[in-house]
Amino acid sequence: DVDMPRMDGIDLVRQIRGDDRLRALPVMIVSYKDRAQDRQLGLEAGADFYLGKSSFHDRGLLAAVVDYGFEQYLEAKRARVPSEDPVTDLREGWDAHVEFALAHKSFYRLMYSTSTTASPTAGAEAFRLLERTLERCATAGRLRVTPVVGARMVMSANVGVALMLITRPENFDDPELSHRVRDAVHARILYDGAPTHSAVAP
Repeated sequence: DVDMPRMDGIDLVRQIRGDDRLRALPVMIVSYKDRAQDRQLGLEAGADFYLGKSSFHDRGLLAAVVDYGFEQYLEAKRARVPSEDPVTDLREGWDAHVEFALAHKSFYRLMYSTSTTASPTAGAEAFRLLERTLERCATAGRLRVTPVVGARMVMSANVGVALMLITRPENFDDPELSHRVRDAVHARILYDGAPTHSAVAP
């Protein structure tokens, strides 16, 4: 909250962000102060989210958590420096996706839950980052399908595997499952070996 005894919420957030031990903690301000300038002040202080009490409810809270989860995922994706081999980047991107899911199981379940609405912008950005990698594969003559078709195939399979590993570990306990599915999907959309041509199937 913003209004608290001895120290207000804005100062508390600043202290959290200034402490090396605490700076990485996600922080959400929930306050009756709901003006645009109040929100801006809280976010500039370092809060990840600012929710007004008048609009605070379960769905609003879940949406904020989902947004935070997607932002953490996208932050790692944005930070990745492309290599000279787009196929290697595609493989590593799959593995990084599964690693993120296993390291943030609760966030990941909410991010892809049918009971919550994920941020369209975040979802679109994740898809676009994958599509760019596949566009590089196409330029290198390695892609059998269009980048958009390849992105749909890879993302749906990647998310599906990650969710099964998290929600059904008793049935999906093969440590090589993710790599097996990854390689099967990549075999369907990529040409083997050296580049062949830059044309792709419709």
